[in-house]
Formats: sequence, structure tokens, C-alpha cells
Amino acid sequence: MSPIRLSDLAFTIEAVLDQAFGRQPVWVVAETLDVKNYPDRGYCFLTLVEREGSENLAKLEACIWRRNHHTIRDFEEATGTAFGR
Repeated sequence: MSPIRLSDLAFTIEAVLDQAFGRQPVWVVAETLDVKNYPDRGYCFLTLVEREGSENLAKLEACIWRRNHHTIRDFEEATGTAFGR
């Protein structure tokens, strides 16, 4: 297998997601792990995991950036649950 540039990989991933979902928002159902929230800086790092029993079916690193960071507070207010705990 030959190497691929990061920009080419990102473009390919974006194209596949656009073809599958268009530009519509996608709701992902997953557990959150290793949440590191930095509200003063406006970002949050976390791991998303889908499990079946004790087996991990999928695991992705994720980031919530400043423009969407308010969704953490919205979630906590709507559910009464602290995000990531």
C-alpha cells in the first residue's frame, strides 16, 4: 500500500460522508470516555465508544470546538446530567 497525504484522506472521508448523509446533521449514539472539557477555552476532547457487552465495536477520538461548545451546557441543562460523567 502506498502512502496517502492527510489532505487526500480528509477529502475522501468528507466525500464519502457527503454521499451518505449530504450536509444534514448526523446524530451519533455512543458512550463518552476520557472527557477533558475546557470551558474557559471553549473546547472539549473526548473518546466515543460503541460497545456490545465488553467488546468495543467502534472507538473514535473527538473534539467539540468553540462554536458548538454550548451544546455541552444545553445537554446538561436539558438532562440534569453532567456531560461525560
